[in-house]
Amino acid sequence: MGSNQHYVPQFLLKNFSEHKVVYRYDKKTGRIEKKSIKSVCSQDNFYNLSLEELCENQSKIKGLLERKFGEIPKDIYLSCDKAITEIETKTGEIVKKILSNKNVTILSDKERFMLCIFISLQMLRTSHFRNDLKTIMESTANKVKQFYDAGLQSTVSYKDWVEDNIGNNFDISAKFMSLKFLGEETITFANILFYTKNIFLIDTIDDNLYVSDSPVVLHNKKHYGPYGNIGILVPGIEIYMPLSSHIILAYHCKTLVPPYNAQSNCQNYLYETYTTMETGGCIYQKGVTDFFNYLQLCYSSRYLIAKHNCFNYALNIIKENPQFTECTAKLEAHY
Repeated sequence: MGSNQHYVPQFLLKNFSEHKVVYRYDKKTGRIEKKSIKSVCSQDNFYNLSLEELCENQSKIKGLLERKFGEIPKDIYLSCDKAITEIETKTGEIVKKILSNKNVTILSDKERFMLCIFISLQMLRTSHFRNDLKTIMESTANKVKQFYDAGLQSTVSYKDWVEDNIGNNFDISAKFMSLKFLGEETITFANILFYTKNIFLIDTIDDNLYVSDSPVVLHNKKHYGPYGNIGILVPGIEIYMPLSSHIILAYHCKTLVPPYNAQSNCQNYLYETYTTMETGGCIYQKGVTDFFNYLQLCYSSRYLIAKHNCFNYALNIIKENPQFTECTAKLEAHY
């Protein structure tokens, strides 16, 4: 159980490297560095949580374990690192196969589903997702505190309510909840991708795609007012993850492909595009690199990774819009 654990796998980062070295742009500091793929998009003990930490966070859990086992073991960890490593190993071989053939039609249903598991896992494993959970916890705790401050008494104190329902340390609580999500929701998300989305590839021709610390991104050209348009089951959703510095894996809502009777009236290039989206081929598109890099910039918590020092696009956006130094994923719908 290694201490340096990646939340973006090395097999993916390798496809944005030369000799396993990448350029990393820190959008908070503006710094660009050359880094080994071993040292980017990783954190010590990212998937490890000790029982001791868990018990210190919530005395209720500590009491339950002490009644069952007596003294709390200090060297026992909750971890999903081994399971994640096994998924990465299998997916790495599938991605090699995809890039070699430039289509997904050569994959078996089992391989396609494994790819869906990996994409779902990647959506839920990032530091961005964990930080979102922490923000929700903090917001909930603040709202509850407002009720207490307003004199709306409860049978327990505010401090006890927080410990019982969230925990004393929001970082540990968010870590525990994110590990729980990985175990409970990955297969659910994978089934949605497998059964409700068309999978295909996009080749941007050039070699300047970014991959971020949150590489799975969502986009939707349709708008639904106050209900929002981002979510894996929302009609019209487009889901992308770059597989290399010029190849993107795409999952599109099946409503984005018109029925064949509508296709017959299309121009040839549109018919070919729709057919490729349905069958799992590769669409070659020039001039789309900025769009996909924009999505990576929006979803990134902090870092962008590239094969070349090609961050002028991101630098210009941040110069004009400083808010992009933070994760601005919700803004991408306005692209």
